[in-house]
Amino acid sequence: MWWVFRRYEVVGQVIRAVPAAKLRSSYMPVAYPRLPFELAKIQQGDVKEALRFVNEWGLLSPVGRKREDPPEFAFEGSLDSIWGHAHNIRAALDLRHALQENDSARLSALLETYALAADPLIASDPFGSPDPSVRCFEHDGEYWVGSAWAGFHSFDMQTDRDAPEAAELLRHRLATELIGLIISAGIKPIGHRMKGLEEFLTWRSLIDVVYWHLKTAVRNGPLQQCDECGGFFVQTDRRMKFCPPSEREVEQVKAGLQKRAQSKCALRHRAREWREVRARKGTTDAQ
Repeated sequence: MWWVFRRYEVVGQVIRAVPAAKLRSSYMPVAYPRLPFELAKIQQGDVKEALRFVNEWGLLSPVGRKREDPPEFAFEGSLDSIWGHAHNIRAALDLRHALQENDSARLSALLETYALAADPLIASDPFGSPDPSVRCFEHDGEYWVGSAWAGFHSFDMQTDRDAPEAAELLRHRLATELIGLIISAGIKPIGHRMKGLEEFLTWRSLIDVVYWHLKTAVRNGPLQQCDECGGFFVQTDRRMKFCPPSEREVEQVKAGLQKRAQSKCALRHRAREWREVRARKGTTDAQ
């Protein structure tokens, strides 16, 4: 189970449960595959969105600290950690979607953002850079991917660099290596145990389960980008153009507490279209 307190606050670069706040709810993160997609929506420096996520899902990996002034035991996490994980998960989803769609231009543009120099695919000698973001580059004739927090490793393309298809093969290889790096660096071992004939997953923090869901999403797909919010989701029907209803809404329907589950993004899209139609009609009537 994972716990969500009634209220959280931001103090400096720390986000924490408000002192003396009571637990609001608990849930099983393994039942919510949308977790990585929701986390990926948080942009660097966006405190409001980070707080919204934590208020709904809880802290990613809280640390309990006993304080003396005032005396309290608070659960807290780092804003930088939330933004960093959101950035890397978004990178993995962006790269996987570009690969899925075989979009070479998009893939080149994405890889350029992970290089340390102007070259769209490779950069030179990035060792010692303080930037923890994932990177791809060429060093001493070898291709490397890595980051300060995950380490670096090299790989061999095993193809003639002057071959016509070499650049395309390199793009695909760099993208898959970066996706693998993000997931392997983020995911912690999730154990399995049996209770009778039932299987249970064991994990230490919410972020472990987020990366576990990310691994499943990029493996199984297909990924689709929402026409309303621009976020990603796993498309289970080719007609789907918007983020699906939340798992919690689906649970409410199954429990008979509401009639049907609806996509919030689809509702917002239809509402905006309706307002635009009304605005156009008003303009026409005025003329």
